[in-house]
Amino acid sequence: MLNGLFRYYLLIIFLSLIQISKAQVDFGKLNEKSPLRLKLYSGGHERNFDEGIFRDSNVTLRIEPRLISENPAYKGRKFQVSEWTATTASKGVSKISVIVSGPVLQISKSQEVKKGDQLKIKIKGIYFIDSEGNEGLFKEGELESLIGGDCITVFFL
Repeated sequence: MLNGLFRYYLLIIFLSLIQISKAQVDFGKLNEKSPLRLKLYSGGHERNFDEGIFRDSNVTLRIEPRLISENPAYKGRKFQVSEWTATTASKGVSKISVIVSGPVLQISKSQEVKKGDQLKIKIKGIYFIDSEGNEGLFKEGELESLIGGDCITVFFL
């Protein structure tokens, strides 16, 4: 009985790891075609999503328009991530989840993250100001077409 349950548990872990890696690949493909580009900064430097982030530095998400000539509606707009959820996970098990208002997540040294742990990011809103000073907000349903998805998983270094 215990052996069968253990096999089932291993299968669930294996499938969830495949799903996470597939989500990262899909995000990269969609992100290349989207009008807005999501950038990740850690330790004051831009990081690729597959490179990982530093355990003891803040994480910043930035949004910038891509290919203004093909997307004239975004010309002159300034974008900022307005709300996102950051969840740390170790070996597939979620530890701490934080709702972040604004582009910067301050990671405290007391948050016991280890090399190889994950940070799962779910973007919930993007704020913008156009060239005339008008403000707006893109919500969850619109993010798929704007940035190519709203869920990203990165690893701690």
